[in-house]
Amino acid sequence: MLYFFKNLFDSHICRSLAIFILIVSCETSTDKSELSGEQRADSILIWAKEGRYNDSLSNENRAQLLEKATKAIKNNTPDSLKLKYYSNLSVGYLDIEDSISFREYNRKLQQLAREMNDDNEFANSHWDLGNFFSDFALRDSAYYHYYQAHTIMIKLGDNKSAGTLLLNMAIQQSKARSYVESEQTTYKAIELLEKVEDTLQLFGCYNNLGTVTKELKEYERSLGFFDQAEEYLDMLNETKKKRYKRSYSLSSLVTVPRLL
Repeated sequence: MLYFFKNLFDSHICRSLAIFILIVSCETSTDKSELSGEQRADSILIWAKEGRYNDSLSNENRAQLLEKATKAIKNNTPDSLKLKYYSNLSVGYLDIEDSISFREYNRKLQQLAREMNDDNEFANSHWDLGNFFSDFALRDSAYYHYYQAHTIMIKLGDNKSAGTLLLNMAIQQSKARSYVESEQTTYKAIELLEKVEDTLQLFGCYNNLGTVTKELKEYERSLGFFDQAEEYLDMLNETKKKRYKRSYSLSSLVTVPRLL
């Protein structure tokens, strides 16, 4: 997934140790209802976010944090807080590949977002579903949910998210061998992503254009697109560059999770 942790090695160890202590120490305090409402809310959000983001933890430890968060959510928890919890739990369970829990909390996120008229989180619920179906190679379903999320993000004026979702749609089209349609969708993504100067996703766009034109046997154009992709790749910091250099060299197509 596209989450980046810039801590040095020692800080990774300290962070992981701190989270492990958090998991263990909270076993007793939360069960005894000793936390105030505000402390409980803070703790739930910490557990949910760490379970979602912290790639330095094993999936088992991340699952423990996510489960701890789910158990701490009460029926009388304010909807505004539940929405934050469900949003993080949806992504977290998706990332650790717990399909059953993902579908449960994604459904709760979508339902509550609809009730609260929160368009951003409603779009996010569709984005997560798009990635879920993409993982199972269900191209039509993935495309549908990316499209739903994209439509909302356009209405919200979020060009970065809308452009990234168009790239995801283009990748689904490419994997379904609809290469001409994928090329057209990618140009639309570039138009939005250039407005926000999103170097990483523009790299992905030109990488996709290189791939689809290669499949169309337009080899000269393909090489030109891959050259442009490499130019954007060179603009990234060293951490991201190393992460995506292999993706570039293999011309692999990976859909993008929703943004932080």
